[in-house]
Amino acid sequence: MTNNKVGIIVQARTGSTRLPNKMIMDIEGKTLFEHIIERLTYTNYKNDIILATTNKERDDVLVDLSRKLNISHFRGSEDDVLERFLGATKQYNLDIIVRICGDNPFVDPKCINQMVKYLIENKVDYVGSHHEKGWPGGSGSEVITKEALFRIDDLCKDIRYREHVTLFAREHQDLFKTYNLDAPLYLLRPNLKLTVDTIEDLNFVRSIYKRLYHPKKFFELREVITLIDKEPSIISN
Repeated sequence: MTNNKVGIIVQARTGSTRLPNKMIMDIEGKTLFEHIIERLTYTNYKNDIILATTNKERDDVLVDLSRKLNISHFRGSEDDVLERFLGATKQYNLDIIVRICGDNPFVDPKCINQMVKYLIENKVDYVGSHHEKGWPGGSGSEVITKEALFRIDDLCKDIRYREHVTLFAREHQDLFKTYNLDAPLYLLRPNLKLTVDTIEDLNFVRSIYKRLYHPKKFFELREVITLIDKEPSIISN
């Protein structure tokens, strides 16, 4: 098990319907995409971060950013996100995949390390950190084995499942061994939304980064929670 190659795949595109180009919008002098990648460099897998974006010309800007950040990339279908993950998994010879959504600006490196460890030690197919277990929205991530990912591909052609890469495994626990990690008490905020879907969400995230972000200095998710508890007025309405 120690020889398994773990890779972090970040799904991102500029063609969001609700907030186009959000991935390249500015937050404290860097794009949203750059901030997500920067947080991921604090995981145990900083040397295996991969952008999974589309073949659309408009997403060339994300590929350019990935090169600037010295991370790998894979391009594929815009709608069939599973196809992108399968392609990246094969191209970079991954055994275990950490899935990150590009609208989650507060991914938690400690949580990612813990989930990968759990998956390997307990020999499960999938581990997630979702709001159902108390995690704030926008902080979560998922870990899945290569074998489970390819089984989803074999079993499911429904576009809903192929867009939401791991949903089929989560909804069919008779076919997959899954585990959902409980949020620690100090992070227990299932109703807190930290994802970036609208301009209001983006401005909320900007206000947090303005207070907590310093280049070369990582701020933890618990610091975000503490800030919001102290200054609840910064939450977007």
